[in-house]
Amino acid sequence: ELSRSHHATACAILAFLNEKAGRSFRPVPANLVLITARLQDGATEANCRGVIARQVREWAGTDLAKFLRPETLFNRTKFESYLGQRPPTEVPDGPVPPV
Repeated sequence: ELSRSHHATACAILAFLNEKAGRSFRPVPANLVLITARLQDGATEANCRGVIARQVREWAGTDLAKFLRPETLFNRTKFESYLGQRPPTEVPDGPVPPV
């Protein structure tokens, strides 16, 4: 069943967020519903992990670290914005030389 598959993937993504951000969000509906919604919108597990990794790199140790949570990272509009912000070094053709 599709939703079961998304549920398992959402749990894995939440565990990745906890690991990277040093958090302990529980796999309860309030935390999983937004992740599952992004997967249903067509995001892949790799997309979700990439957004988490990027935002942790950008926000860790700043006042924005408090926003490393499912409700912020996986909000529909914010997620698409974060997804579109992939740094130039993550371009599929290889790293872009520094300017």
